[in-house]
Amino acid sequence: GMTSDDRIENIEKLHRRKSYRVASWPGVTIQENGLWGNLEYENLLLPENENPKALAWARQLKQNIADKGQRVQYLLDHFNQQDFYYTLQPPVMQGNEIDQFLFEHKRGFCAHYAGAFVFMMRAMDIPARMVAGYQGGELNEETGVITVRQYDAHGWAEVWLQGQGWLRIDPTAQVAPDRIFNGLQQAVANEGTFLEGNLLSLHAFKGWPLLDDLRRNLDELNYKWHQTVLGYNKNSQSGLMKELFGSDSYKKMLYWLAAGFSGLFFALAVLVFYQRPKERRGALEKALGKLDARLAAVGLRRLPGLGIRSYGQQLSEAFPQHSSSIKRLFADVEAHYYKPQGSLDEKALIRQLNKLPGQLLKQSPMSKSSHPQPH
Repeated sequence: GMTSDDRIENIEKLHRRKSYRVASWPGVTIQENGLWGNLEYENLLLPENENPKALAWARQLKQNIADKGQRVQYLLDHFNQQDFYYTLQPPVMQGNEIDQFLFEHKRGFCAHYAGAFVFMMRAMDIPARMVAGYQGGELNEETGVITVRQYDAHGWAEVWLQGQGWLRIDPTAQVAPDRIFNGLQQAVANEGTFLEGNLLSLHAFKGWPLLDDLRRNLDELNYKWHQTVLGYNKNSQSGLMKELFGSDSYKKMLYWLAAGFSGLFFALAVLVFYQRPKERRGALEKALGKLDARLAAVGLRRLPGLGIRSYGQQLSEAFPQHSSSIKRLFADVEAHYYKPQGSLDEKALIRQLNKLPGQLLKQSPMSKSSHPQPH
């Protein structure tokens, strides 16, 4: 579905590739008459007490340039005319990163330019937002398929102007038009950083005809594998069965297959049910079970899910004359489960649990109504 800020989202989390169809109307203006809800407020927010140089410059431009569209163009011209460079190896920027980028280093990739641009727009009272996505791709002329890869990832910006709506602005194009029109490899050809950390990738050898043909064939094989095997769904099954067996006979075969699988599933379920392993209880669990049964006979039933410590608290309230010994015993039992094996004598705990009902019931047992119940 589409969100209030005009993004398309899948309702459920995706765990595999998804095929879907969309139609685009590039000429349609989005929210030209005003922003919905809190969108204007959200897209004017700025971090407090950061990048004071950029903030002061933006306020000065706002005073000098009344028209918001001209403010946008001024900043784009600034990127184009000043000594800004596109690189995948920008210097490290810490603290006031926008200030350092705009006034000191002037080197970076798409995220630096788009981030600085959005900051300046918001500081000049123009709603703006970052957009992360993909720009470019490779067309396979034989299949007509465009492959978009991770190195095609790109960042740009959108600004909102009254009467025009959201406008796509890419400040990187002012600095490195090769990145937009020819792709990342051409944009960083001089510095040699394309796929620098992945030297064995076939995509790094596009200039080698044999390796490039091999890469294209592998891409086509991968595409067909996902389309015909991994993307094999109900519609694909129906079309294939009709093609092989006609429009009616394939339905009968499916019914027989469904009946056969149902019978097999039922037989396996019965087999698993009768051969499932019996629950094995340790000696300590058995001693606790006997204690539960003995005390339940006099109305002091252990509630389902009650932990060992809480069960001990229940018994100490029911038999206050033995409160300290009960708490100590159940604390030892609980510790036996959570401490390293052998830290407590299990046999001794079992003997004490076996003796406990007799000790508690020697005296006249409390009536069922007088037993305190856990809250």
